[in-house]
Amino acid sequence: MKRLWVAALAAVAMTGAAEAQQFFRIGTGGTAGTYYPVGGMIANAVSQPGKIIVTAQASNGSVANVTAISGGALESGFTQADVATWAQTGTGVYEGKPKVADLRLIANLYPESVHLVARKGAGIKTVADLKGKQVITTEGTTADIFLHRALEKAGLDRKKDVTVVNAKMPDAVQAFIGGKVPAVALWVPFDLRVNESGKGAKEIDNAGNYPDAGVGDGWIANNDWYAKNQPTVKKISSFDTR
Repeated sequence: MKRLWVAALAAVAMTGAAEAQQFFRIGTGGTAGTYYPVGGMIANAVSQPGKIIVTAQASNGSVANVTAISGGALESGFTQADVATWAQTGTGVYEGKPKVADLRLIANLYPESVHLVARKGAGIKTVADLKGKQVITTEGTTADIFLHRALEKAGLDRKKDVTVVNAKMPDAVQAFIGGKVPAVALWVPFDLRVNESGKGAKEIDNAGNYPDAGVGDGWIANNDWYAKNQPTVKKISSFDTR
């Protein structure tokens, strides 16, 4: 990932040098998640007062970032690869909604690590066992999208067969640890809090079981910004974090 930050610094410096000060936003995720600190580090690395100011903007994650970028509320943002694909094709969580065609990838970030965990003794050994039960996560985030895929693969309708509770991830994890819900879909490093709680939990699924979903993260922008900032795009897109 260090290579991405260095590349971004050089690219934005070249773009901003010949122009008046610009403002550039990166849509990230919740402040307690992974996207936000990563966006903050990139923003700090590439900002040059008087030339370009880059800010990491907290959001509800992948879906919210795609919506904001498409609508012009953000210049760029982080999103899960399959969310971007669904948005462009009108499939997955975007089924029945207008396609979002004006998205471009700036750079790859990193593969996701997302888990679906159940409390021991809750009678949940597989995803199919969630039928009739509650599962908590943060709506619109990587974990929520992963949960959607997991339920779909297990033949469960998230609106009819399970009760999906929406909460900020720190609150979701606390509710799970406190015994208020039997299952939680979460991302690293929140799994560590569950493990450290000593309450007894078992992973029943993870993002690694869905290679077709392309569960990885990318830095995307809308077509308008992409077209106007080709020098920056070319420099950044020549690097990734793999």
